[in-house]
Amino acid sequence: TLSWGWASNWQRVELKHYYLNPVVIMGSPSTNGGEAVTTRIRNLRHGLGCDGWCFDTRIQEPSCLDRTHTAEQVNYLVMEAGSWEGDEGNMFQAGTNEIEGDMRLTGQHFQAVLFHGVGFPGGEAPAVLSQVMTTYGANFVNTRVQAPSSTAFGLALEEEGSYAGN
Repeated sequence: TLSWGWASNWQRVELKHYYLNPVVIMGSPSTNGGEAVTTRIRNLRHGLGCDGWCFDTRIQEPSCLDRTHTAEQVNYLVMEAGSWEGDEGNMFQAGTNEIEGDMRLTGQHFQAVLFHGVGFPGGEAPAVLSQVMTTYGANFVNTRVQAPSSTAFGLALEEEGSYAGN
């Protein structure tokens, strides 16, 4: 669990395990503050100022707000990219996807993301967790997920309204 007292401070997170290809998912921030906030991740790396694997993260408010925020807590999950079966027989998949084309996609322009292998058994749609892992732009941005199925889902970036090019 991470805590921030100021919305623009980047915080380095040092991971305790070794990974070949780690994927980081940030949970939803707590609701200590009443304003909208999202989490950002940058510089997932091995070495380069870290003893092992680490990444930088922060919370961010839309630019229309005051850009200060009360302390929030956020949980995170790190797992190796690929398909995995849990101890209770549940299937997990983790991976990264690069949004192609114009980086100012709106929630109406979804890109298909296929699950590894044959998808999830039983035809059930899994829970899909997505996260922005870029600092390509400084604007407030979230991911949007559409129509998850046992084999695929749609993914788009949604920037705050005044910068979305609408």
